[in-house]
This record gives sequence, C-alpha cells and structure tokens, in this order.
Amino acid sequence: MEYTAHKSSVIIQPCENYDPGKLKDALGRIFDLSPRWASLISKDSRILVKVNNESYSPAGGCNTTNPVFLQTLLKYLLAKNCRPFVGHGQTNKIIDFDPFMDSEIAGICQELNVPFINFDKHAFVKMPIKKPFRGTYLYTKFLSESDAIISMPKLKTHVLTGMTGAIKDTYGFLPCGTRLMYHHKFLRSSDFSKLLAAVLSGVPQHMIIMDAIEAMEGDGPSSGLCRKFGYIFSGEDPVAIDTVSSLVAGIPKNNIPMLGIASNAGLGCDNMKRISILGLEKCPDTASPPFKAPTVSLFNKLYRRYAPSILGKVVQMIKTNYPKIDRDICNNCEECVNICPMNCIKSGPKTPVISRRNCSLCYACYLNCPYNAIYKSRRLKK
Repeated sequence: MEYTAHKSSVIIQPCENYDPGKLKDALGRIFDLSPRWASLISKDSRILVKVNNESYSPAGGCNTTNPVFLQTLLKYLLAKNCRPFVGHGQTNKIIDFDPFMDSEIAGICQELNVPFINFDKHAFVKMPIKKPFRGTYLYTKFLSESDAIISMPKLKTHVLTGMTGAIKDTYGFLPCGTRLMYHHKFLRSSDFSKLLAAVLSGVPQHMIIMDAIEAMEGDGPSSGLCRKFGYIFSGEDPVAIDTVSSLVAGIPKNNIPMLGIASNAGLGCDNMKRISILGLEKCPDTASPPFKAPTVSLFNKLYRRYAPSILGKVVQMIKTNYPKIDRDICNNCEECVNICPMNCIKSGPKTPVISRRNCSLCYACYLNCPYNAIYKSRRLKK
C-alpha cells in the first residue's frame, strides 16, 4: 500500500519507564490520536500483535519487546473485547527449539489466555511485492488471517542497516530459514536495505507501536548497550516512524539507506517537512549525546563494500541448511510435494525430489513430514 501525504504522521508519547499505569495512559493517548485504528479495534476483531525478538534475552532486555509493555497492550485490547494473539518468528536454526516458549512473554500470554504463536510452526503463503520491486515472497499466513496487525519493534542501532525499527521489523514475517539465507546472500548495506524495502512492500498496512523507552545503541541489534530514551513512537507509516525516531536518536540519515529506498518506492515518507508530529507540540531535539554508532572493523567495511556477489553466493551455499530427504525412511506419501509453497518438490520414482534452486527455506516439508524423513543438510546447492 502506498502512503499518501496525510498518512505521514508520527505520534510521539514520552514515557520514562515501564510502569503499567504510565504505559496504559500512553497507549490510550496513542489510540485517541489514531481514530482509524480505534475503529478497527472492535469486538471480536482478530488482532495480530507481532513482538520483536532479535534473540532470546532476559525479560525486559532492550533488544526484545518488553513483557510489561506487551502485557499492557494485550490488556487494553482485551478490554475492547478484541481477540488478540501474539506472533513471533523463529530466531535460530534449530527449528524444533523455541526459547521464547519459556520466556516471560509466553507466560504473560498464558496468563491472559492469549495465543502465542511461532510463525515458523505454521504455513507461509506467497504474496506479491509491489513495484518497483518484482516477484513474490513467503509471508506468514497470519497476515491474511487477521483483521488488523500491530507490530511492536524496538529502536536499536544495527551494524548493517544503521538502525532497526519499523521497517526491519517486517522482516520477521518471513520464514526463519529465508531470513538466515538472505543475511548470507546480501552482504552490502545497500543490497540488504533494498531487500528490506521489498519485504515491506508486501506487508499489509499495519499499526506500529515502537518501544524506545529503553533502546539500544552501539553494536546493535543484539550486542549493543541499553540506553534509557523515554519515548514511544507510533503510527501507520513505517518510513516516517524510522525517520523521526532516528533523527531524535541522532543516527545519521545517510547511515540508513533503507529510508530513501523505501520512500522512493512510495512506501512512506522520509521528509521531515512532510511528516506531522502528533502528541507533542514539536519533534523533540536530537539526543545529546547522540546514540553510539555500531563498531564496524575496517575489514568488514571493505568486505561488505567490495566483496563480489559470487562470494556471497558461495557463503550462502556453504552455510545454509537445505531440506534433504532420507531415502531409507521416506514412505513416498508425497505430503511434502503437496505442502511446498514454492512447488520445488516433485514426485520421484522412489521418493520426492527437492530442487534447492527455488527453495525458500520455510521448512514446511521438514515440519510436516509424517515420517520424519526430512532433515537439513549444508551441502552445496544442487
């Protein structure tokens, strides 16, 4: 969806800590300033709340959605008689092990009787991306099965993209294996930023409630330093939210190429003159001192800038776990043939045959094989 000028507004709410009362008041003001979203949050509406889980961390870690913040939002939605459910993407290659199922976030969902879903345990569907990008990507099926979507990104610096926030949070709607593969394939900041803009173009318009009460600076998105920042940024334009939040954080815009790429593609506004600030009289001054930038070694700078694309492909082939069929176990039931969303598994004389060329690494075949005959292999692509 294209974001027109009147939609390029960002709500900023100061909030100094995660006190439930202060969070409730801030969320109430945010929805009061979002009449369209207030109307969508109605009785029996199914609301997908996507949490940010860069990697497993203790409760309240500054690289992961704060549990109290999530709890406050869920209580707000439940009070409106909505049917919220919380979704997240797998964060590691061990698809059978999800550390977040034992986290405080999972406990809160259980306490409130709100479903907590790992996207990678369910089906993904092909969805078209928008011009000027081409092709399709696999997204979690829950994007099309929800009445509304609320994402809860964290404001963090990022060693490759400059920052991570509203735009990059949509990357979590893709299968875990696909995300890992793309990290190996797109080594340059500009290339990875184009990928993020393309992914964003296929995601339905959604509400963003960015947690910057405690943010991350330095070597983000997982190894940086926590920084008390005291803001919540919200709205429907992910480009505008990232533009405003990065400005307030003091992250140079020229270090965040995805902003210009996404704006030029009509996915949002990165021009402060065209972004309305709601909730405050004006945009806050840039933080002093500004957020610490990620530490990137000279080797990594040169590698990411000059490494030929063929090297990225070699790394991708060596480090990626592709599904492979164990012929001694396979019963040739063809369940994998029927379930593959990319149609890259074909019938064979004794067992199905997987073509790795088009494999998106969604692991649907691996997760749904009734005979556990599919495993993951790091052999070179065939």
